[in-house]
Amino acid sequence: MNPPQHQLKSELLARRRALPSHPEWGTTLIARLEPLPKGADEVRRLCTTTLLDPVALAHPQWEAVVRKLLDLTWSWKDACRTIGGFEAPDDPADDESDMGEVYEELHTFDGVLRLLATPGASSHPAWARLVEEACRVKTERVPDLGFGKPAAELLLEAVSEELRAGDSGALVRRTWRLVPE
Repeated sequence: MNPPQHQLKSELLARRRALPSHPEWGTTLIARLEPLPKGADEVRRLCTTTLLDPVALAHPQWEAVVRKLLDLTWSWKDACRTIGGFEAPDDPADDESDMGEVYEELHTFDGVLRLLATPGASSHPAWARLVEEACRVKTERVPDLGFGKPAAELLLEAVSEELRAGDSGALVRRTWRLVPE
């Protein structure tokens, strides 16, 4: 049995809104993102495929989508409280649970940092603002952990490339905190 015509039209409209070429693409995408921990894989997928698409990069809502992905990222303390059921120690090195391994699967900074390290993202007009925002969010939520360190190093290489192209050093001075020692 075929679905009714109005149902087909509704499904077609929903599919069009999910395409980066649709004016409401970003709003639609943000609305269907699931909170963590459920949405972690989707966040990573978006960062490695959808948001790298040239049509998506050119969309006026691309910056809002990336900001939403940063907003979704849990802090170490959020993960301990929500998943582990305990308050996180001040120093993650003092944690005797297996939350480090669990958090490794939950945090989504690496996906966003890798996205921002790509040539397509670095050519976006909002790139410098997003790099600063990513640095601020990572510092606030995971200040003492090395989660996302390889991705942060990629991002710093991209920042370095921008500097060689003539950008000011202010961005690097704000991003050096991204990579823990």
